[in-house]
Amino acid sequence: MIVTEARARRYYEKPTERRKKEKIAARKKMLKRLYMLRRYESRL
Repeated sequence: MIVTEARARRYYEKPTERRKKEKIAARKKMLKRLYMLRRYESRL
């Protein structure tokens, strides 16, 4: 139990940090989708 507590504390991030990471991830996802669409269109 103590070990999991320590791990949770180490990996805990503030809501702002989490939101920032989510935003970055979302942007990456969008870029990837655009890239895939472009490749697909160029193949047509």
